[in-house]
Formats: sequence, structure tokens, C-alpha cells
Amino acid sequence: MKNKILRRLIVVVCCILGFVIAVFIGFDLFAKDVIGKVTIDSIDHSNLEDGEYEGVATVGPVHVKLTVVMKEKKIDQILITEHINALGKKAETIVEEVILKQSIDVDSISGATTSSVCIKKAIENAIGGN
Repeated sequence: MKNKILRRLIVVVCCILGFVIAVFIGFDLFAKDVIGKVTIDSIDHSNLEDGEYEGVATVGPVHVKLTVVMKEKKIDQILITEHINALGKKAETIVEEVILKQSIDVDSISGATTSSVCIKKAIENAIGGN
């Protein structure tokens, strides 16, 4: 009797584990497809006036809203006001590199690629079209 219950429990656990793995693989393939369709162009912000520029972007399940603060023709601050993500919170550190390089041509944060791309796209949307 105990062996029968143990076998059933093992089967249930294996089924749940298989389902979770399949969901993660499916999400990874979906994210790669979505990211592959996003284009991010280099930006020239040298003609922008001092001030605040808002940008929004959605890439798959990730949504970002931010404000880029320009001072003396340079990106002074990037304030993320909304970041809907799953595991991409660590991508928010990418703004430090963007400010340092004064460019959105920076590497994505490993393990948070979708959020990284979404943040860079929101920055482009804020100051790239001006």
C-alpha cells in the first residue's frame, strides 16, 4: 500500500516538474521571438533641450515607463517609474551604463534580457524621436 502511494506521488511530482519545465522553455522561446522583432536604433541626443522626456515600451510581457532627464545636452538621469516584469528587476541597473556611455548601445543584463531590451526601447522612445 505504501509503495503504491509513493509511486503515485512520484508520478504526480514528475508530471508537475515536467509541466513547469515546459512552461519555462515555452516562455524562453516566446521571449527570444519577441526580442528578435524589436529594433533599437542608436540615438543622437545632442540637439535636445534640457528637460524631462518620457518614454514607454512594451516587449512581450514586459512594460516599462521612464523619464530621461537631459542637462547640458547629456543624459543626466533615467528614472524608471513603472517596470512590469517577471524576473527582470535586475535589468534596471542598465540605466547606469546608458548614462555612463551616453548611449543605448550597451549590453543587456544577463538573465534579464527582455527587460533590458524594453528599457533601452523606452529610452529610445523618450529621446530618440526628437
